[in-house]
Amino acid sequence: NVKDKLKKVINGEINSSRGKDSIKIPIESIHIPTIKYGKGEAGSVGRGAGEVGDIVDFDPDDNEIGKAGNEKGRHSRYAEINIEELAEMLGDELELPNILPKGAKMIKGYKNRYNTVATTGPRTLRHKKRTILKTILKQIKSNQYNFVSPKIIPYTDDVVYKSWKTKPIPMNTAVIFYMMDVSGSMSDEQLEIVKTICYWIEIWLKKFYQDVDIRYILHDVEAAEVDKERFYQLTPGGGTMISSALKILDDRMKTFYPSIEHNIYPLYFGDYQNWSEHDDVETAKIILENILPNVNQLSLCMLSSQYAYMANYKNFSDKLIDKFGDNEEFKKKTVMTKAESKSDCYNIIKAFLSKGN
Repeated sequence: NVKDKLKKVINGEINSSRGKDSIKIPIESIHIPTIKYGKGEAGSVGRGAGEVGDIVDFDPDDNEIGKAGNEKGRHSRYAEINIEELAEMLGDELELPNILPKGAKMIKGYKNRYNTVATTGPRTLRHKKRTILKTILKQIKSNQYNFVSPKIIPYTDDVVYKSWKTKPIPMNTAVIFYMMDVSGSMSDEQLEIVKTICYWIEIWLKKFYQDVDIRYILHDVEAAEVDKERFYQLTPGGGTMISSALKILDDRMKTFYPSIEHNIYPLYFGDYQNWSEHDDVETAKIILENILPNVNQLSLCMLSSQYAYMANYKNFSDKLIDKFGDNEEFKKKTVMTKAESKSDCYNIIKAFLSKGN
């Protein structure tokens, strides 16, 4: 049952192939052995010298080993699940609440519906029934209609045409901002954790929003918006200033995604080893004054680092809790987690999505 394996798939214990619209998960199968009668010649398997339970090895003098064969091999089977089904399974597995989209619905397009008529139009859109009905009613009103032997001849002004009304298509829209620290303290394993979490977050949010933008921000002591490919492939290096990423986030929200029209989900990944106390203060100020009032939820994931275990070391997340732990908006809209290995991905995803923001 694929559903029973979902936790292992999320944590990377079962290798899966992720596609844009579906995911392939290997299915375990049992090979039923078959017994065939041999020719009864001495030297065959099960005869000759040896004791019960001895391992029967390959004959080192057999020159056929490694050569091409003509028999069928055994291949793995995969279950392919589309994104919609996967989102349902994820919600059931993690017992996630449904998201109620916030903000005004944006008009993302228009649809024409042929539900009215007009007195002008192309011949291909002539409405025959409505034209005949109009002609009959006109004859009846003028006492020209012959009920015994009716002659219905529409005049030019009797012809009507199918026409349409344009209807706006409203959509709830969302934007995900992925922000990641690519300073020298980041590792390949941490990058794989980020990939896994981002994949499952996107699947869940796309269940509730018809239109989801995804934007990527990288930073060390400076930040830049990049494309998806560069986000996951850039080589770590440099120092850390968390505020640099949040400044770009704040700018993009103000410029492109006003909170009255969009549902905004920033996710930050890093080891929280910020460069200075001054930047801690600036980062906290941006979060409280600019970010939290305009987002649905701010998700922060601390990726395990060797510096996190230094004696008496207090990282940025601890300082945030000390400073804003009693702030109602901070408690409502902020989720803070920690990842030490890929096996933590399941619990992190559940923590990020359990509030239903």
